[in-house]
Order: sequence, then C-alpha cells, then structure tokens
Amino acid sequence: MGMLAHIEGHLNLLSAMIQRTGASLTNLDGYAGEAKLRNAIGRCIMCAHQGECRTWLAGAESGSPSPTFCSNAALLSSLSRDRSSDCA
Repeated sequence: MGMLAHIEGHLNLLSAMIQRTGASLTNLDGYAGEAKLRNAIGRCIMCAHQGECRTWLAGAESGSPSPTFCSNAALLSSLSRDRSSDCA
C-alpha cells in the first residue's frame, strides 16, 4: 500500500468514526481547533488498529461511544458531549 493510499484509508476511517460516534466538529474552530484536528489525523494515520477499526465500524450503531483501542477516543467523546450539551 502506498503512502497516499495509507493516509486516505485512515482519513476515511476517522471520518466514519466521527460520524458513527456522533461527534461534532463545529466546536473545533480557530487555531486551537485546527491543531486538535491535525493531531487527531496524525494519531489516526499512525494507528495500528485499522482492522479492528473497520470491524468496529461495521457493527457499531450510530451514537456509539468510541472504542477503547481508538487513539482519538477521548477527543471524539468530548466532541460528542459538546454536541449533546448544545442541544440541552
């Protein structure tokens, strides 16, 4: 697998994980938000759990909490909570 295909594969998984967990990127604005997103992308690209991630995504329901093996679990969880507090 080439470098670009590797990166694209992980970006697709991160996008799917964001959607599946119900995380909202609307609070990632400004420089701090961009830095958090860049770091999340970097963590995902370096992650060795791509197979586990695909399996989890295939079976997880919408709004599921991030799996513990996900290196972005804490960020996704906080972005999911941020969204739910906006609706309250």
